[in-house]
Amino acid sequence: MSSQLSLTPESTAGEAVLGVPTPTEGPVVTFLEPSDWKVLRSVRVRALASNPRELHPKFPAEHKASPDQWRQLLRSATWVVVTPKGGDQAVGMACLFFVAEEGKWYVSSVWTDPKYRRRGYVRAMIDRLVKYAMDAQAQDLHLWVFETNDRAIDAYRKLDFAETGERKKFRIGRLGKYEIQMRLELA
Repeated sequence: MSSQLSLTPESTAGEAVLGVPTPTEGPVVTFLEPSDWKVLRSVRVRALASNPRELHPKFPAEHKASPDQWRQLLRSATWVVVTPKGGDQAVGMACLFFVAEEGKWYVSSVWTDPKYRRRGYVRAMIDRLVKYAMDAQAQDLHLWVFETNDRAIDAYRKLDFAETGERKKFRIGRLGKYEIQMRLELA
């Protein structure tokens, strides 16, 4: 576990460990390592459970994933979680990974607990990932977002991401929704 904070990964989906944040609380972003798999599991399962219309088909598989599968997920990308200052439970997550075949860096799996939205938590996570990507000589970052997720699109625009014009179908069970790609220029 990171020495920056002590999280409570054993909290179950929907369990309120923290109250609604006050304006004086700020986000604390922590990079995760494979040994932090319980922290990622806790926040990711809460994220999937909170968006059943969007991501529900992934919930059963990830909820039952083994510790080794969670560690592998942490090895496959750079993951961060965010907590309120002084808090002990992650209330958001995001990851960054590089796709060599495309030569592109992607931000993915961005989620913040609804009680903590519009308080700078996504900005704090993205800022840390941007710095990490810039240190790795990335020229830009990409992400995919459901085209119907106006709040997320607005949040990314406020972080200077812009639509690229690319669109693709994302399969959810037998249904399909479209995602749009957004890009942030770093250079």
